[in-house]
Amino acid sequence: TGARPEFGAGIPPLRAMEAMSAQPLRDLDALVCCVEEACTAGRALTEQERGRLERISAEQPVLGARQEFASLRSFSHRVWTAMAAEGAPALTGPVEAKLRQLACDFYAAGCGGKYQPCLDERAMAAAQWALAGRAWSLIDAYEEAVKCFDAAMQPWASASVPGSQDAEQEAAQLAEAACQAQLWLSAHHFRRDAHEEAFQALSTARDALSALRNGEEDIMLDDLLKSCYEQALAHRGAGNSRLAVELLMLAVAALPSTAAVPGVAAPTLARDAPLKARLMRQLALCYAELQDRGAALAYAREAVATAPFLSGQHRALSLQVLLRILCGYSCTDAPCAGAEEEEVQRMAMSLMSQPEAGAEDCLAICSLLLEREGREAAVDSCLGALGARIKGDVGACCQLLLFKLRLAAKSAEATLHSEEKDAAAALARLDEVVAEAKALGGEGSELPGQVFRAVASALCDLRCAASDAGRDDLAVRWLQQAVPFAASPAEAANFWVTAAVCLRRAGRTEEVCDFAGKALALDPSHLQAGLLQLVSLAEQGEDSQASPSELRGLLERLHAHPALDLSHAALAAKALLQHPDEGLALAGLEALARRMARGGDEAGEAQESAARVGLDGLKVARELLARSAAPARPEGELLRHLALATELLAARRAVVALELQEGGGPGADDLRGIVNATWSRGQALGQADQWDACAGVFEALQRLLEQLDSVDSREVLEPRAWCLAMIASSRLQCVKELPGRPRERGELCEQALQCLERAHQLCRRAERPPQGEGREAAAVDSSLRGALQGSTLGRLFMVLVLLEFEARCLAGDSEAQLRHFVDGASQQEAVGIKSLLAMSKIAGASSSRRLAIHCLQRYLRVFIGARGAVDFSQCAAAYREMIVLHASRNESFAVYEGILHLLSGDGSGGGVAAAAAVGEAGGGCCAPPSYPQEEIAWLVATAWNNGAHFYRLQQYRWGERWMGKSLALARFCPPGAFPQEEMLLSYKECLKFCGD
Repeated sequence: TGARPEFGAGIPPLRAMEAMSAQPLRDLDALVCCVEEACTAGRALTEQERGRLERISAEQPVLGARQEFASLRSFSHRVWTAMAAEGAPALTGPVEAKLRQLACDFYAAGCGGKYQPCLDERAMAAAQWALAGRAWSLIDAYEEAVKCFDAAMQPWASASVPGSQDAEQEAAQLAEAACQAQLWLSAHHFRRDAHEEAFQALSTARDALSALRNGEEDIMLDDLLKSCYEQALAHRGAGNSRLAVELLMLAVAALPSTAAVPGVAAPTLARDAPLKARLMRQLALCYAELQDRGAALAYAREAVATAPFLSGQHRALSLQVLLRILCGYSCTDAPCAGAEEEEVQRMAMSLMSQPEAGAEDCLAICSLLLEREGREAAVDSCLGALGARIKGDVGACCQLLLFKLRLAAKSAEATLHSEEKDAAAALARLDEVVAEAKALGGEGSELPGQVFRAVASALCDLRCAASDAGRDDLAVRWLQQAVPFAASPAEAANFWVTAAVCLRRAGRTEEVCDFAGKALALDPSHLQAGLLQLVSLAEQGEDSQASPSELRGLLERLHAHPALDLSHAALAAKALLQHPDEGLALAGLEALARRMARGGDEAGEAQESAARVGLDGLKVARELLARSAAPARPEGELLRHLALATELLAARRAVVALELQEGGGPGADDLRGIVNATWSRGQALGQADQWDACAGVFEALQRLLEQLDSVDSREVLEPRAWCLAMIASSRLQCVKELPGRPRERGELCEQALQCLERAHQLCRRAERPPQGEGREAAAVDSSLRGALQGSTLGRLFMVLVLLEFEARCLAGDSEAQLRHFVDGASQQEAVGIKSLLAMSKIAGASSSRRLAIHCLQRYLRVFIGARGAVDFSQCAAAYREMIVLHASRNESFAVYEGILHLLSGDGSGGGVAAAAAVGEAGGGCCAPPSYPQEEIAWLVATAWNNGAHFYRLQQYRWGERWMGKSLALARFCPPGAFPQEEMLLSYKECLKFCGD
């Protein structure tokens, strides 16, 4: 609806178009200014500036199509100048590549029209194209780099076309940029493994190099040779020796002395000699790897032939290459012969005399020479010459020393199985080298640590070889030589210990002790040294200068060592068993057992270690207790060892229990040995009236057997019950030694009764029938019945009953309680009648006569009631004991009547008239043959004495009764045993005073 503006209003049409066309140039100018400012300040382009560079790079074809040739060339020159400033290295990577590419493109566009650049400007443009290609190459932009390098090469290629005007002069001026471009292009191709293209670029660079004049080629030649050399080394390292040869031949052809420009004098050989020698050496090595020995020798000899113009280092390297090829380098195995052998020796001596030849390189050649037999003398000469040359150089002398040491060690090892005269020379040579090492270390400058380690290592390796060959004497000798070269006192101690081990194998015990002492002097905590010293001193026995106390201290220090294991402890214990001091043997065994019986978390580890070294804890405990149970050893020692045995059994209780149930095994046998030894010692202590010690021993044995509480075998239960019985018996004996101390006596009696109760429980367990059903249980039961016939359960039960009776007597039970106990015991089938006799003695010893008499009465009642035919020989003693126990003579009168009743058999022999009648008749009665005659005679005598006693007291009635019993008993004696007539007269005399 508004008015339409007219065409061209505001800005005239022509000026508007000019403004639009000038804007890109202004942007380009702004970019160039930014680049100049950044290069001057040494900074990188900003993000905005890089965006402008990208935009202008995209518009480059449009700008290049414009006719602003001078402006474009000006922009290019400004960029090139800025990129040559000191701060230009800040612009790297893609930014540098794009800037250089953009400048070269604008320059190419600016050369349009009628403009003809001069030769210098063309050369500069070619150089800038080469720099642009290098920038693209550094960021691996392959296509862009190749395009730039081709553009840099184009001016020289155009000028080199034959027939062009002033072609030779132009080619010479453009050759430098072309050569540099081709060198960079070759490196670019080589990085991409384009080896043929890289070689072609180097060939082109060599062609361009030939056009340079006036000394300009020196720098480019160095770059060309460097590129050829580096690429050849890379190819050779990758195994491409053929490609390496081609590159090296290209480099050789580029040398001025071999490819001089026509009309120009060739440079002197002295200038080319180092380069040529290096190339010849590489060619020789490449041909050697290609197994072309002839060509390799030719090039190596040519490298050596440049000697007058070479420095000492180059000559030394050339000599090394020649010697390597002569001696057979890499795949070239052809041996030297005749003149070549002489050449080898001559070149080797020449190398040794070269001051620039390093000792390491010379020694490597010596090693190469030794690969063929028969050169030992030549190598010795070379080593002598080298030693004379490097004298004063400690580092080189060390290298030479180590080389000689390796040779001497190898020679000595090779002669271990040779005859003595053949080995003497090698050993002497080794001794000389070791002496030289000592001398070198003592000249004021210390040998490096690596030399010390090398000498010590070589001698140790020789020791291993000597030990394997059975030459312990040489092993000891070399270990002694290694001691001064030890890096630390601990290492020196190791050498002494290893030597002591070799001496021990040879049976030289005294020297073993000496060497172990030297090791301990250097390292007091050395475990093996202490062990060897202990073992050697123990094996010497009485000949040892060490006292038992010193050996004991050494053993204690040994077991205090944290690294001691069971194998070490077993070795020490085994050695101490040979010592005459029994205490030392026991100390070794106890220490071993204690280590095997470690508790807590270490128990499983100790058992695994014992199994690994083949040790059995129960065997150790058995040996320990067999020795400590001897009568001369203290009881405390035995108790301590029993505690160790208990711990060892606890670790193997499952295995031992299974063996006991199956009837036998090594663990069960060891357990039996432990029990037997301990039981014997406990009995001996009891027989010596050492009741406290006896109880302690059996208590310890009981604790040991309690570890097998799960086993119901009689073989375990009976010993446990017997131990409890022995403990109770010992406690009761202690009670008897404590008169007037009721509290202590009561405690001991209570302990004894508790032991007896536990013993009864074990006996009841032992009497249980086996578990199971059917035929298997019946078979087991029948086998157990057979075993019961030889068991001690019956005897054990009687012992337990007697001990309980004695304990109750000593505890102060009432007479009624004790009578009840006796009556109950007498009714037990398992309690023999002899136990009642024993009870009577126990009661008599406790001043309980009536209880003792009661026991005897129970005995006689059980005895006579259990037999149809009386065996008077077994009851006569009971009668006699009963008579003695009565408080008065008259109380025992009934006993005499009972005896007379037994002797007569029908009760008719007790009358006085009958006795008188028998006396008057002069006849006698026959006593039972089983009744001891001496007992009857004793009864006759005691009864008559009692009657005479009462007669004197004028108690005629009691006197008559006793005399009558005496006469009645006398009938059972043989005739003439007593003066019966006189006795009868005395009886009648007493009878007169009786009245009635």
